[in-house]
Amino acid sequence: MIPLVLVVDDEASTRLLIRSFLQKMGLGVIETESGNSALELLRKARPDVVILDLNMPNGSGWETANKLKNDPATKSLPLIAITGLTEDLAIQNRGKPFWDEFIEKPFSLAMLKRTLKRVGIFR
Repeated sequence: MIPLVLVVDDEASTRLLIRSFLQKMGLGVIETESGNSALELLRKARPDVVILDLNMPNGSGWETANKLKNDPATKSLPLIAITGLTEDLAIQNRGKPFWDEFIEKPFSLAMLKRTLKRVGIFR
C-alpha cells in the first residue's frame, strides 16, 4: 500500500512544491489550506503522516496539532511541522511535544525524504 501524506499549508505554491516532491517519491498526497479543513479531511481520510505549516489562518498548525494529539483517534499520527521559525518551534515544543519532526523553509527534496524516513514512511 502506498503511504498517504496530508499536506496542510495556506500557501498554494508551498503545497504544490511539497506535492511534487512527494509524488516524485511515489507517495500519495492529499492537501488542504487550513488546520480547520485538515481536521474535516481527517474524518474521511487516514493519512500516514501530516505535514503542517505553523502559521495559517483558520486553524494554525499549533491549534491543529493540539487537537490531533489530544484525540485518541489521531494522537499517534506523526506530525511534521514546516516553518521558517525553527528556533521558536524548538523552544515552544519542549513543554508540548506535538511535533515528531521539523522541516525548516526553504527545504529540499532530500531534506523532506530524510524527515519522512525518520517518522517511518520509508524503511
